[in-house]
Amino acid sequence: MARKGGGVRGQTRSGPMVRGGRREAGTKMGDKARERLRAAHALASDGDHAGASAELTELAGIARKRGLHRIAVHLGTRAAAQAARAGDRDGVIAAAEVAIADAKLDGDKPRSARAFGRIIKALRAGDHDEAAERVAAKVRSELGVAAKAPSGDGPAVNRAMRRHLPKACPTCGTKVSADGVDFNDDGSVDCTVCGGVLKG
Repeated sequence: MARKGGGVRGQTRSGPMVRGGRREAGTKMGDKARERLRAAHALASDGDHAGASAELTELAGIARKRGLHRIAVHLGTRAAAQAARAGDRDGVIAAAEVAIADAKLDGDKPRSARAFGRIIKALRAGDHDEAAERVAAKVRSELGVAAKAPSGDGPAVNRAMRRHLPKACPTCGTKVSADGVDFNDDGSVDCTVCGGVLKG
């Protein structure tokens, strides 16, 4: 359940986003962050889009402070998409602008195109075409890439490709369902929860 300020009842706000030594930094999330991430996705599944957006925004901030820009982009764009579903256009724009700054630091244009495409799709689904165009224009001007809404037409995927996926996300620990993931155009797979790379 959400609590005041966007947190999740019974869970602390402190604790590292990653754990382990230098080698593991950026590849593993701490247990507290994992719990909060799962709770944020539960809020979204239960229809509390405003609560999910607030929690994902905070988690993106933690990732940003830890220098985990790829995760920050994913969580920030997820926060913006949840704000769109909640009808909070100002929240969408604010979250998108912060995520764009993170995307500049991450430097992965194809991934950014996909991430911001989700925001555009969520805005258009809610009849917020003007906000969708504003975000799309900002992404083009700041990142030099067009936001690409997911089409569902990934590469041809065979059983062997799915068999080689890990059983759990190496970043957030979420169990991976081989049939429940989408392959990107380049054959890579991203965790739907944290945005970590499941298959490069």
